[in-house]
Amino acid sequence: MEELGIDSMDEIGELYNMFVLSLKESRYYMTSFNKAKIDILDKEEKLDEMSKVALFDSLTGVGNKAAFNKKCNELDKEIAENKACFAVIMADLNNLKYINDYFGHKDGDDYIFIQ
Repeated sequence: MEELGIDSMDEIGELYNMFVLSLKESRYYMTSFNKAKIDILDKEEKLDEMSKVALFDSLTGVGNKAAFNKKCNELDKEIAENKACFAVIMADLNNLKYINDYFGHKDGDDYIFIQ
């Protein structure tokens, strides 16, 4: 401040000090904001990955019971709002567990795709 010829004891000096402090705080908040934004995006990405693991079979990519229940809840909400448009198909492959257990998952996959 002295090189600018500002006496720190008058109002201009006080305003200058408040301005410098405000700039420093703004820089701190912007830096913290950017770090928080990156952290939030990273956490959202990890949550998406965890959701995929929790809802889908890793071998087939087919939704599991939790995914089915989640979809049912979404459809219930759409039905209540008169916005639903869907069809339900249920299939049961006989002896799939037996084939997987005794012949292996590759043969089980072949069995699924042959049906």
